[in-house]
Amino acid sequence: MCGIVGHIGKAPLRKFLFTGLSSLQYRGYDSAGIAFMDVQKNIVVYKSVGTVENLETITPQFESHIGIGHTRWATNGLPNKNNAHPQVSQHGRVAIVHNGVIENHSSLRIHLQNHGVKFQSSTDTEIIANFLEHQLLLGAKPLDAIKRLFFLFEGSFAIAVLFQGEERLYFAKRLSPLVLGRGKEGNYCASDPAALVGYANQFFDLEDGDYGYLTEEQVILYREDQMLDPRFAIKDLEHYEINLNGYSHFMLKEIEEEPSVIEKIMNKENLFSPELLSLMRNASSLRFLACGSSFHAALLAARYARSLGLDAYCYRASEFNVDPFYPQEKNAVFVLLSQSGETVDTLDSFYLLKSKGYPLISITNAKESNLARKTECHLYLDCGVEVAVAATKTYMAEVALLYRLLSEAFDKEYKTFFEEAIFSLKEVIARKNEISYLASPLARVNRFYFLGRADSYDASLECALKVKEVSGVSCEAFPSGEFKHGPIALIEKGTPILVFLGEKGGNFIRLNVEEAENRGADTTIISSCSQDDIVLPHAKGELSALSFVMFGQYLSYYLALELGKPCDRPQNLAKSVTVR
Repeated sequence: MCGIVGHIGKAPLRKFLFTGLSSLQYRGYDSAGIAFMDVQKNIVVYKSVGTVENLETITPQFESHIGIGHTRWATNGLPNKNNAHPQVSQHGRVAIVHNGVIENHSSLRIHLQNHGVKFQSSTDTEIIANFLEHQLLLGAKPLDAIKRLFFLFEGSFAIAVLFQGEERLYFAKRLSPLVLGRGKEGNYCASDPAALVGYANQFFDLEDGDYGYLTEEQVILYREDQMLDPRFAIKDLEHYEINLNGYSHFMLKEIEEEPSVIEKIMNKENLFSPELLSLMRNASSLRFLACGSSFHAALLAARYARSLGLDAYCYRASEFNVDPFYPQEKNAVFVLLSQSGETVDTLDSFYLLKSKGYPLISITNAKESNLARKTECHLYLDCGVEVAVAATKTYMAEVALLYRLLSEAFDKEYKTFFEEAIFSLKEVIARKNEISYLASPLARVNRFYFLGRADSYDASLECALKVKEVSGVSCEAFPSGEFKHGPIALIEKGTPILVFLGEKGGNFIRLNVEEAENRGADTTIISSCSQDDIVLPHAKGELSALSFVMFGQYLSYYLALELGKPCDRPQNLAKSVTVR
């Protein structure tokens, strides 16, 4: 992981590589690098830990018409310069950038070492580079060497490769995303079309098993042993435009886009096909599978589905894959949520369920993602690129889309509830300064807690996750009634607790607050009641928790600012988690 760019042609290469890599920063990374062919057809590499800007600072001006670049989120090997991509083979004949994980890398490393290969990094990517070079030394052509990867390498890979002296940009794909682009000044490849905005105007999404090479004029593509004629298509890249529009950070911008995101979902016509609505009505049960923020969005959807009389449950996709539960009835419908559409745990669940023949619905914010293209019934969030790594507006879009889907399927009025939710979120935006005042004292503690009940507990889970992701402060969420069954032992004098008091269980929550306060906790109650510490307007019904979630998003943002943390690109996080 996490981002690939490549170009062969007449476009100014240095500018393209850094523009493309900068466009991929939202995916999260800890190092970056580029490789290109100089005028003597030698491979030249520059790498740096940290930001793309760091890399650009150390990279001199150069002239070349073929090159590759990468932003890395460490999996195999520490996040250091030695492990950064591109990785170069022992004798310098191959340079490669790679997204994905080679699962049998240990045995492959030993095999190559037994043939005299010496490794300079601890990455699985260097194993690919040295394998390709070893094949060249045995007499194989570059394309044949790449083809052999599919037979010997287990796991996922999207790669772009330079071979010394070859004026061709090679590529291959299995499971990890890779798109080809065609423009006036040559041909391109990238892990995300966002990297090609302004350069390519036609695109081709590679399928698993595809490999080949690019020249300035040609695209040579193979699938298994068949040479294909790729059908490039024009894409609307407005979705990928990235602009702060006067905001100081993308996270803040994306939080404040949430009312318009929900309004768009509310007003869009013919959002669901009659077949999909019928599928939902006739489902014996609903099963939601997701990870992270998408899982928390599914919790609210499942709660709403149960209120409509459906049998509905949520599973963490990463757990489902090792301990799957298959309903006996075949008309149980599974809904898979992944904002990127590339989350490997969710894709693993997809493959398991597809093999069992269950009806599957996927929801993503990426039309061309693996999950979107492989699911017959796919719903598109269409809320624009989310640049900040931690999910904010995509969470809101998932909740809103599922709420409308369930409402339409069961002939429930939804616009009034949407309008109330939009109003309440706009009011939270207007009162964000009140939330910012909490950041300073909370930044001085080692940990704090959220409490809630029912849907306000679901909201508190997402808020605690945001705090951890964005600010790095230790934070947990508990059902308020469960707090006294163990976690209350953590209370010391002054321990901060933020309490979401929603429509359900209000009186019980106040009793739980009193229990915590009697043991020294410093509590803050957030509700729509004027008597409480922070008053936020709530929508009625199943969307009432959204104002709590926006509260938590703002709090995590202001905490990050207070602590000097990079709120848009938190440490150790990646937007698209393509490793197990």
